[in-house]
Amino acid sequence: MNARLDSARKISAAIDRLDDSEVRALVDTAQKVGVGIGGTTRKAHVDGAQVFVKQLPITVTEEADPFATVNHNGLPFVSHYGIGSPSHGVGRELAAHQMTSDWVQSGAVDFFPLLLGWRIINLQSEIDLSEFHEVGPQHQWGASWPQVETKLRELKAARSSMVLFLEYVPETLGTFIRRNLAEGNGESDFTDVVKQIAEATAWMAKQQFQHFDVHPGNILVRESRLLFTDFGLSLHPEFVLTPDEESAMPSHADFDNDSALMHLFHWVLFELGYTSAEGRLALLRAAAADGFAPDFDPVRAALGSGADLIAEYANVVVRMSEMFAILTRDAFGARYCC
Repeated sequence: MNARLDSARKISAAIDRLDDSEVRALVDTAQKVGVGIGGTTRKAHVDGAQVFVKQLPITVTEEADPFATVNHNGLPFVSHYGIGSPSHGVGRELAAHQMTSDWVQSGAVDFFPLLLGWRIINLQSEIDLSEFHEVGPQHQWGASWPQVETKLRELKAARSSMVLFLEYVPETLGTFIRRNLAEGNGESDFTDVVKQIAEATAWMAKQQFQHFDVHPGNILVRESRLLFTDFGLSLHPEFVLTPDEESAMPSHADFDNDSALMHLFHWVLFELGYTSAEGRLALLRAAAADGFAPDFDPVRAALGSGADLIAEYANVVVRMSEMFAILTRDAFGARYCC
């Protein structure tokens, strides 16, 4: 841990020495990794070290106070469920990274990537809003569509960005799962991943920090240790919350753990060849009824005792899968989330 913190301090100092024009040039020439609803992810070199660069658009509503942790556009609480929603503001995402990095630097935990620096620059961020064009917006969001439409319009019109510099950890849990299943290491690695998810989400719940988007694409793996990242939908009592957010948080204390297991189990089953969402759900229902059902034998062959964890938590995952299926069908069209 000391070596990790020492390296982070050196990179942070190098970032601090850059003026705004140098930061802009660094971002403008950095290699693009991905584009999503929240902005653009890149990788760059700072003082000889690789870093992740997350470029977040600052909307016109946020320009007056980009550090405010308010839900500027009044997005509905359902938008926290990670089923195709714009993020809730650059101020919240920065605050979440600062909070989680402080926890790591204090030695409290080690399961978040470190924030190495941030800067506001006059550079437009590329975004991908294509999934909002799949079905009619009125059907997607109903009475909440005006707030969402305003947010999307402001994201497209944004001309400045908040840039977050983060530790470079290139492997996601999704690629880690795929590689280890291919190498025949599914049993031990899957069991350890489930254990780490349970420990991390329980700790976050005690801090009243709710991530709301814990899936294998938002979890990095560094030396077999999971690092939870991408906080665009997160909530914490220190944020300026809407009444709906404030009232809903206590009843969602288990949401991160339960939704993380849902995404993980569906991801693993997909990699094992169960490519149909309906087929995966049927298999999980069978496992919930009998973990030694013949239909479950191929999973047990691949995961060994790790299959016992799927059977143990299958009821939770089935419940969450059915909830997300209703949300994605009724609020977001015919897509299935997992």
